[in-house]
Amino acid sequence: MRVTLVDMKIHASLPRYTDFDPAIPVWCVTPPSCLHRFFDTSPISPSGRYFAALQVPREDGEIQPGDEARVIVVDLETGKDHVAYTTRGWEAQMGANINWGPNDNTLLFNDVDTQTWQPFGVKLDWPTGECERFSHGIYHASPDGRYAVVGDLATMRWSQRGYGVIVPADRVPRRIGAPSDTGVFLTDTQTGDSRLLISMYDAFKRATPYVSDEDLGKLEGYVFHTKFSPDGQRIMFTTRRWPKEIEHQFGMDHSKIWFDIFTIRPDGSDLYNPVPYPYWRWPGHHTTWTADSNHLTLNLNLLSQGMKIWIVKQDGGDFHQLVTFAKGSGHPTLHKDGRHVLTDTYLREGWANDQGAIPLRWLDLQTRTETHPVRIRIDSGSPWGEWRVDPHPAWHCDWRHVAFNGLVDGKRRVFIADFGPLLGA
Repeated sequence: MRVTLVDMKIHASLPRYTDFDPAIPVWCVTPPSCLHRFFDTSPISPSGRYFAALQVPREDGEIQPGDEARVIVVDLETGKDHVAYTTRGWEAQMGANINWGPNDNTLLFNDVDTQTWQPFGVKLDWPTGECERFSHGIYHASPDGRYAVVGDLATMRWSQRGYGVIVPADRVPRRIGAPSDTGVFLTDTQTGDSRLLISMYDAFKRATPYVSDEDLGKLEGYVFHTKFSPDGQRIMFTTRRWPKEIEHQFGMDHSKIWFDIFTIRPDGSDLYNPVPYPYWRWPGHHTTWTADSNHLTLNLNLLSQGMKIWIVKQDGGDFHQLVTFAKGSGHPTLHKDGRHVLTDTYLREGWANDQGAIPLRWLDLQTRTETHPVRIRIDSGSPWGEWRVDPHPAWHCDWRHVAFNGLVDGKRRVFIADFGPLLGA
């Protein structure tokens, strides 16, 4: 089990962030060239004392196979940072998919064996440097850190750059049809045992509700996101597929992709397809679990009526707009209180000011109001799309502190914001 949460203490040497006069306390907690993982994973350790991030070797240009990045841990109480590991298993958006394990000593993330070019997972006791490998790597860890779930890290680049690992292009397989030997893999990080939880073929043939009205052999498809529910009792995974005759390189045109969302139990039972691909043709993005582990939220431009934030039960029931008074954007999450939604925005979505700073949007479902307690620059100027700076605001398990990415003086940094004043804490 995870350790007990303690009050977060942030050392005075970690500077306050004051650009654009934030309405709440914000700290810059990493050295330059750092990023945290995603909006569904807290980089803050279970107790609230440590912060894990990836420090990249540069902030632009194409990542080459074997390029090294550093897993760093910041002690928030002392302000000191420590290089815990050097990895070759990373990309520019999700880094090395760093997750905390069951306690403050354990980190879970990816690496690549450059002799075989096989990705693998790492379980690291960072204070001692002791580490173990597991075969299929990690995208997301269970809330107790015991299990890791992942698709095929090397093939994620076919549909989108930035989320898996880099290996030589001739080592990245194409997946035609609905293969029965690949899909979602589940690893016990304590024993290292890994198994195929659900194949691509079974996902499309077994899910409820679902009408498989196409010849799966005519498609190319891959597993992308894989996420445990907050209670660890379910897994959400997404697939991306398209007609196999479409010519493409890494980073598929999303307008040509069919997206599906599935949920399943870790024992392989109760497979559902709550958001099938016809819903995404308008389009949609960024699905994640709610705190009750029974619903999913996402941005969706359903029926071309404008991007909104929607909510749906994990079995496909009760599909409706969560936010009716404001547009959807970025990476939305529903607070545990059921009243507030937090999200960021992309530069193209219309909220950025003339300095390239976008807001963290704070939506109150009860009062039907929107405020912008923090603004952060994200315009890196990079022509490489995978190097864009997405804040990815992620709640810590105390449901008070939020970690997010941004730019200061043109360099990537990661921040912690205290939303306590907005929550009455």
